[in-house]
Amino acid sequence: VSTIDPTTARAVADALAAEGHPFVACLLGKGPAQAEAGEVPLFVGGDADALAALGEVFAVIGDGIHRLGGVEAATAFKLVSNLIGMANLSVLAEGYELCRRAGVTPDAFTAALADTGGSSYQSMLRLPWMIEGDFAPRFPVALGLKDVRLAVDMAGQWGIAVPVGAAAMGQLASAVAHGWGGDDVN
Repeated sequence: VSTIDPTTARAVADALAAEGHPFVACLLGKGPAQAEAGEVPLFVGGDADALAALGEVFAVIGDGIHRLGGVEAATAFKLVSNLIGMANLSVLAEGYELCRRAGVTPDAFTAALADTGGSSYQSMLRLPWMIEGDFAPRFPVALGLKDVRLAVDMAGQWGIAVPVGAAAMGQLASAVAHGWGGDDVN
């Protein structure tokens, strides 16, 4: 269930296969509250027989099982999901600050944003914490940086430019450098 890069996932899968054991990547989405409730989506990949054998286990762990192909596909998807989420959160914080400065109240901002294309899972989950100044480490900045760095590195290995993702990584790296690595990413 660890968020790792596709190259590492493939190396682990190959090493285990050499010993006659399958490796299954089972990445979790959303956050700790959803995990505790058994409501996290699962992003799984690996040997089809192993995935089928683990179906009941997956059903206990979470809700919404997405079979994405091989271990590389599942691990890549999780990195991309976190890359999008962290970039979204960065621009959400910037947009909130701009509107706050313009005199838009937090309640008005929240209600109006929910009625636009700017609404997202991050705005629904983290915007209230952002408004309250609640930075309890539900998903720490340092962990977000690790995941986004893995995604940007993966893109680089594949020759794909991800300038917005790289900018989000820079924001997270700056936050860590300023001592906020243990605070929540909001």
